[in-house]
Amino acid sequence: MKKQQLLNSIEDRLKAIYVSYASGKDVPPATLFRTEGFLEAACFSGFVNEEEIKSLMVLTQKTIFGRALSNGQGVGLTIHSAMKRAPVYPSTK
Repeated sequence: MKKQQLLNSIEDRLKAIYVSYASGKDVPPATLFRTEGFLEAACFSGFVNEEEIKSLMVLTQKTIFGRALSNGQGVGLTIHSAMKRAPVYPSTK
């Protein structure tokens, strides 16, 4: 696999996740974990480095959301959730 093929595959996976978030849909945790593992393996292979993937993540987020998402949910190559929070109502009991 060539570097550009790998980057295209990473971008496709990220787009699928972020488009789901942008449309208000949930993404199964298994999909997130597999994608994060794929990103880690890509770095481990030596084809790309973490900064290249982070840059691609930010670029993809800006393309879909119009801005980069906060990376407050983790370090490294974490794909954080962009889901809207579920409404929480106080209990009357």
